[in-house]
Amino acid sequence: MLLLTSLAFVQASLTLTVPLVNLAGCGVSLAQQVRGELIKAWESVDGSALLRHMSYEPATASLRVLRPGLYYVYAQVYFRYRQDKRRRGLHSPKPRHHMVQYLYKKNSYPEPLLLAKGGQTKCWSQDVDYGLYSIYQGGVFHLQMNDRLFLSVTNASLIDHNQESSFFGAFQID
Repeated sequence: MLLLTSLAFVQASLTLTVPLVNLAGCGVSLAQQVRGELIKAWESVDGSALLRHMSYEPATASLRVLRPGLYYVYAQVYFRYRQDKRRRGLHSPKPRHHMVQYLYKKNSYPEPLLLAKGGQTKCWSQDVDYGLYSIYQGGVFHLQMNDRLFLSVTNASLIDHNQESSFFGAFQID
């Protein structure tokens, strides 16, 4: 079970002393392929980076789970649009960018599983020099040893890779 959608599942799996509920949409996903571009620019050593009892695999830009359990997984990506001043004019269309962030889990299944996504279509004014937008998402997931988590986005060229702006992580809660 990817997302905790049943309190009975939690009670059967764990002995919890606090109330817990997480409801999820029940629609059918239209596509099972990985969408967006993989974000590969994560810092795992310097600055505000922290790595304890999990591993980071730079080749696949993924976090690897070392202990099974319930995890809170979170991600924020900060998008910065810069207007091309040469293309700015009275007849140029307003810039529109469809920005979506996808959180995936890779395990023994052949295809990665989409855990969460967030996004918006942003239309910036013609007069703007730059526009800013961030997508934050987090959720509770039951993860097994060696599950790998990774993030992809649309319009990766707009990502601001500052450590205060874009980050990705997980911590065990049980």
